[in-house]
Amino acid sequence: MKLKLDRMTINVKNLEEAKRFFSELLETTFEDMPEEMVKGRQKIEISPPAPDFKFRFAVSPIGIELFETDPPVAVEGVRNVTWRVENIEQAREEMKKRGIERVFDARCGSWKEAVYKAEDVHGVRWVLNEYEGESVMKAMGRKEK
Repeated sequence: MKLKLDRMTINVKNLEEAKRFFSELLETTFEDMPEEMVKGRQKIEISPPAPDFKFRFAVSPIGIELFETDPPVAVEGVRNVTWRVENIEQAREEMKKRGIERVFDARCGSWKEAVYKAEDVHGVRWVLNEYEGESVMKAMGRKEK
């Protein structure tokens, strides 16, 4: 299984404030989640179904993702590390062979994700992503082939 570090996700209480802070600190910009998702016309499918909660996120080209939930998280900080894989099905099988428990899967457009239990990976929640192109945001808006 070939992994490529894709991004690090940070839980934040205020997305707009965090975008301003990290944009200035890291001299980068952030792309907001697709408008179709914001307006509820496009949904992320989660399996098994998770409790319904509201969230917003923004991603920078340098691999930082800011994640705001409603209700807000109790503590801000690293949420997960996301790895990009070429074939998510093969990656899932490899993780299973290693005894790393998958918590849930998600998909939206041509983007696919598998989220793993932090306790099985030395306390860091791992997320595996498969998508085409350079931008996870564009992949979320793209129809699956």
